[in-house]
Amino acid sequence: MKKALHLIATYFVFLILSILFGTFLYLIFHNALNFVAGSEIKIFQLKKFISAFFYITFGACFFICPFIAIYRVRHLHGILQTVAYILICLITWAVIFPSFYFVEKKTQRFYQTEKKELMLSKNYFRETDDKIYFITKDFSPVVNDEGKIENETVSVIMDKSENGIVTYEKISDTDKNGPKAKAKPFHETGIKNALKFEKIFSLLGIGALVDVAKKSLEGGLWTYLQFLSVAFLLCSLYGISYFFDWRILNTYAIFVTTICIIFANITYYMPVFDTFRIRINNFGFFEMLGRHIEEPLIFTANLFFGIIFIVLGCIKFIIHNVKKKRA
Repeated sequence: MKKALHLIATYFVFLILSILFGTFLYLIFHNALNFVAGSEIKIFQLKKFISAFFYITFGACFFICPFIAIYRVRHLHGILQTVAYILICLITWAVIFPSFYFVEKKTQRFYQTEKKELMLSKNYFRETDDKIYFITKDFSPVVNDEGKIENETVSVIMDKSENGIVTYEKISDTDKNGPKAKAKPFHETGIKNALKFEKIFSLLGIGALVDVAKKSLEGGLWTYLQFLSVAFLLCSLYGISYFFDWRILNTYAIFVTTICIIFANITYYMPVFDTFRIRINNFGFFEMLGRHIEEPLIFTANLFFGIIFIVLGCIKFIIHNVKKKRA
């Protein structure tokens, strides 16, 4: 009993620490993402902190249960611990996620602010792959040939090739080869080149899955239960927490499988796969299931693999007990 309570206590400690630490890192990343040379750096802003806090909390829900399963690899203690883990999963997805969603929805009008478009400031050098830009005056709105308003300025442009030349040209913030476009997802090319954050930025794609979860909550209890197929799959990884005789293999298996599950579910909801989803979901068994389930393909896949992991865990548990009795 003590070990089961210890697992629950560990869960809350890790959840709270991961949310606070994750929020702090997200704020730093957000500042780097939106930093423009010459602007004031404010690491802590209450409204951004609250927004980041909710974002990280929702994201943590997807990883905390697999993390506890990894923790359990080195702290294996009987059936009550399994009951405690089931309780942890229920707390995460039946209490924490929906509760924080409704709190966010009720309070977001107090901390959400309008996003202001940031223009690159003048009198700073900005280096791209083949050129160096030195903007000499502030951007100003102009009407382009298509009748649309865009921001334009003038810049000294130095070609970085061996026989490069220096020119003085008008540039637009919409230029595909300009310093603003080359800096994406950041605003400054210097930040992008220095931090090499593209891979970290791609990991923040968990927000796409969080958005799907929020929409499912808006659709009601049944829709949310359908989405929880991915939560069921993530929680079922507990079943392989002692599948191998080597702990390192169990840890590695849970870690890699968690990343694969998150990636597969994010990819499934990408717009580029809309046509594929529609075709599969309107075919045979999935068409029949689609009368009751909004996304029958991903729902079935998550449920299927989740059951496999649980069955594997049960089989391993039985084999372990049989060997123990024989010994």
